[in-house]
This record gives sequence, structure tokens and C-alpha cells, in this order.
Amino acid sequence: MEKLDAKREAVLRRSSRKKSIRAVVYSLLWWGGLFALWFAYMHFFQRPFTDPGAFIFALLMVLPFVPYKLHRYLFGYTGYAVITKEIVAVDVPLKWYDLPSKRRVKNNLADSNVADVMTLQLQPERGESFKLTLIHPNITGDSGGPYFEKGDTVFMAGGFNFPVKLPMDLTNGIVCPSCGQMTGAGKHWCKWCRTVLAEAEKTE
Repeated sequence: MEKLDAKREAVLRRSSRKKSIRAVVYSLLWWGGLFALWFAYMHFFQRPFTDPGAFIFALLMVLPFVPYKLHRYLFGYTGYAVITKEIVAVDVPLKWYDLPSKRRVKNNLADSNVADVMTLQLQPERGESFKLTLIHPNITGDSGGPYFEKGDTVFMAGGFNFPVKLPMDLTNGIVCPSCGQMTGAGKHWCKWCRTVLAEAEKTE
């Protein structure tokens, strides 16, 4: 199985880890704010902790998991895998829990309610195969075909939304594993979300 060189893999793992840490910090702030509002609600309205109206706060606490998928950042698969099957569906309506993907679609000046959806069947180095669903309007390559194809080797990290297709050819640009945008040729970071993809080459 083809693999990245050690330096590039280390950079990608570090970028993924930073995004995961950021997701945890934002989640803790969200939960802290909700708890504060919950207690304020009980204090000012003289309601018991189990008041039915207060359960809206409990429901809002699941947002870091649905739709922001905190569990994927914390426990998502990190490593190499081979694509054994790919299915592309065009103009699929997005659900309410696809909120982060809706934002990516809207930022690409597309209809924020529909997007191309690609489902990949992946076989990791160890363990059972699993499916990964990618939502983005730009999942097709320059040829008009899918960017990810059956037989491709990819590197995945839990904190990323998209796998990295190997070989990682920065000279032509790659799909950013964080935001899904195509990076510019020769860039070592994504100009859209500033995710670092590789160490910058030193110039004499």
C-alpha cells in the first residue's frame, strides 16, 4: 500500500489534531454556556431542574455530535485505506444535520440545499471495511469524473472531513482534507481554511 513520506504524514496528523482540539474546546464552551443558561432559567423563572421546558437545553447539548460530529474528531479512523467502491449521486437534498456541509456548499456559490454526494467504501490496513460519505459540490476532478476513484489509496485522519488522495501531488493542487476546496498548485497550505498540508520548502 502506497504511503506518504514521514514528514508529510506528520504534518497532516498535526493539522488534524489541531482541528480536533479546537472542536473539543468549542464543544466545552458550548456546553458551559448551555449549563449557565439552564441554571439562569431555573433561577429567574423559579422552575425545577426537571421542568419540561428546560429540556430544550439538554437537546441542544447534542449539537457537537449532530451535526458537528465531535465523535468523529475524537474517535475517527486515522491511517491508510484503499477505496474498494465509489458511488456518486448528483443534486442530493441535504438534511438539517448536514449543516456544516451546507455551509461549504453555500460558500461555493451553489444551492445550499442540494449537493453532489460521494459514498466511498474503504478497506483500512487493519480491521473491517467501512463507508465514508462526502458532501461537496466540487468532488469531481478536472476530467469531469470523480476525484476519488475505486482503487485509490487514501490517508485519513479523524479531524478531517475528506481523505487525502495518494500520491499527494502538491504541484497540481489537491482537495483540502479539511474544507474540501482545491488548493492552488504548489501551495503547502489551503488558502481557504489555512490548513497546513506540508512543510514549506526552504529557499536558499
